[in-house]
Order: sequence, then structure tokens, then C-alpha cells
Amino acid sequence: MRALAVGRRLKALCDDPAARIEDRHTKQVRRLRGADLAVLCPTHSMIAEYAQVLRSLGLRVRVRADGWYASRAVQIACNALSYLANRSDRHAALYLAVTELGSLTLKDALAQLMESGRIAEPAARAARGAGRRSDGPDDLRAHGGHHCGAQAVR
Repeated sequence: MRALAVGRRLKALCDDPAARIEDRHTKQVRRLRGADLAVLCPTHSMIAEYAQVLRSLGLRVRVRADGWYASRAVQIACNALSYLANRSDRHAALYLAVTELGSLTLKDALAQLMESGRIAEPAARAARGAGRRSDGPDDLRAHGGHHCGAQAVR
């Protein structure tokens, strides 16, 4: 119930063209945007509840969490760097070949490894794209303008 009340208030603030703040960097008064907001919660379950409510109200949410190293983007970057540093790193080659940046299924990549001991050009696309920023469905930072989102941060 409290999450819904907070969510409604944040949405009202985001929708209000008269809601203004002083930008901390430029010191200029500007319209409030979602990136200016944060919801702090004492428990993981409360974060999940607030994030769900805010999303249901149409607000964009970014939840910071532990485990960044295990995230897909970081693992792709680490494996791409490992492969670029050592072209004989079969684990990195396999990982890159079967991610969205590669072009092989796990079955095909393993078959190549068993047949020839290597994966033919596993990371050409992956290495080129490893540093590219990805705006996936959960990358919910507000991108300027008057777009309004909210952040649930623990």
C-alpha cells in the first residue's frame, strides 16, 4: 500500500511540468526528471515491491544490485578481452561463440572444439561489439528531455 502511494506521488511529480529543481552540476533550474529520483529500501523484498509498483505506473526503474561481475555484459567483456589477449583461450572462445554476439549454438561450438580443437572465428563480432553500450529492457536510465523514470536503489 505504501509503495503504491509513493509510486503515485513520484508519477505525479514526473508528470507535473511545474516540478522544478536546481541541477547540481549546472546550478540552473530545470524540470524534474526521473534520474533525479531515488527510492531507498532497507530490504531486497521491498526493493522488488517498489520496482514492480513503479513499473506498473509506467515509470522506468533501475535497480542496483550486487553481482555486477556475474552480469552478462561484464562476462562478455571479460571473455572478449581474455580471447583478444590469448587466442588459444578455448573457454573464452566458447563463451563468445554462443552469446548473442556470436553466431553458433552451444552444440555447434562444442562440435567444432571436439573436431578441430578450436572454434573458427568465435569472437570477430563479439570483440568488435564488446565495448558497445547496450540499452536492454532493464537498462532504465532516463535519457534526457522530459522523459521521466525512477530509480529504486538499495
